[in-house]
Amino acid sequence: MTDMNDLVNLLGRYFGEPEIAQFLSDFNITAVPKLKRGDITVTVSNKESGIEATFRDADALDVQTREYPEGALVLSNVRFYGVETDDFAPYTGPLPLGVTFGASKQKLIDRLGAPARDNLRLRQVRWDFETYCVFARFGDTDDMIIFGIQLPVE
Repeated sequence: MTDMNDLVNLLGRYFGEPEIAQFLSDFNITAVPKLKRGDITVTVSNKESGIEATFRDADALDVQTREYPEGALVLSNVRFYGVETDDFAPYTGPLPLGVTFGASKQKLIDRLGAPARDNLRLRQVRWDFETYCVFARFGDTDDMIIFGIQLPVE
C-alpha cells in the first residue's frame, strides 16, 4: 500500500514505472492515462473514493528534475476531495503530511508554515517546498475541503 507520507516521492515519476503502477492499484484507479491530441495533461481518478491524479507530458513540466523517456506522462498532481461534489464522493483515508479535512487555515499554517500564496477569492492557499507544493481549498465555514499535492510550479 502506498504510504501517504511517501506520496511526495511519487511526484515526478512517470506512468510505466512500478511505483506509479502500485499507487494506481492501491487507490483502485484503473484508467490508463492517455493524452488527447493537443493536450498536455490527463486526469485519472477513482470518483467513488474521492481521489484524482493528473499526469503531465514531461516536455510541459514547469520544473524538470530528471530525464524522461520520449512521451513520458509524469505524475504531477494528486487531489483528494473531502466533501461530496458533483463528480466525487468524499475521500475518507489518511492525507499526506498529517493534515486532515476540516482543518482551519490556521491549523494548516501551524503544521506547514507560512503559505506562499493565499487566494481569498478562490478560498485556496498554496505552500511551496523544494520538490513539491501543497494546495488546500476551504469551504464556506473555513474548513479544508480539498487537498492537493503537486510538483513545484514556477
